[in-house]
Amino acid sequence: RWSSEGEGCWLRYDLARVRELTGVAISWFNGEKRKADYGLEVSLDGESWREVFKGTSSGSTKSLETNEFAAPVKARYLRYLGNGNTASKCNSVQEMEFLDKP
Repeated sequence: RWSSEGEGCWLRYDLARVRELTGVAISWFNGEKRKADYGLEVSLDGESWREVFKGTSSGSTKSLETNEFAAPVKARYLRYLGNGNTASKCNSVQEMEFLDKP
């Protein structure tokens, strides 16, 4: 679990190699009680970032919620950008899975 207070807080994942991602699945702490506002960015070098998703969680489940990208993206790094939730400015990711192109 990762938590941070405030808008624009981020968590960076190093995927260890370049992968072709089709999306991610995320679960949030108290995900069944509040909606999380967040964005996802990808990078090949960890310095130059490109937004691939921006949205809000359902606020109705503790389970993983799948976010598919508009098109597959190549990435070595993925950054989760938290902008709080409907109850506070807290960001709290419980789990994240990376979805690869079959």
